[in-house]
Amino acid sequence: ALNPQGTEVLLNCATTASTSTNSRVRIHRADDGSVIRTLSAPVSCDAFWSGSGGVAMTSAGTSTSILWDARTWQPRARIEGSLGGDTTTFAVSPDDRYAVIIIDRRLHLISPTDGSILASFECPAAPRDASGIRFHPDGKRFAILWHDGRVDLFNPDTLRAAAVAAIGIGW
Repeated sequence: ALNPQGTEVLLNCATTASTSTNSRVRIHRADDGSVIRTLSAPVSCDAFWSGSGGVAMTSAGTSTSILWDARTWQPRARIEGSLGGDTTTFAVSPDDRYAVIIIDRRLHLISPTDGSILASFECPAAPRDASGIRFHPDGKRFAILWHDGRVDLFNPDTLRAAAVAAIGIGW
């Protein structure tokens, strides 16, 4: 994952000369590939850097993902269990307000501060796995690409309004 300026690369994979048991997630300079920092997390398979540059997210094995403060590279939150790890697809909103995690057909909005679930719901008629999540340039909507080629566009503000109305407290 590139930082918004395109000057640094968050690398979360092992090279052929190393193994995931002793390799760590690294930050490299984009211009020459030199290592700037090695993080405490083991390499895994996915990385995402928010549009503001303030939050990054990495998978860290089969059942853990980490939300990082990208300014200090200290973990903000560890997401464990079914919402963490290699089998999820994730992204962080451009303004760092939430992370989106997809596992199976379920979409979760997660607090990047403490990893708590802000909202969670089933994606109707979605195939089992998502292939990717990308935010619209307006930062307010995001698209999910499913393995069958389908793309769904989501607006969290609309989802919030629908959830409030569904429990009968909308005004």
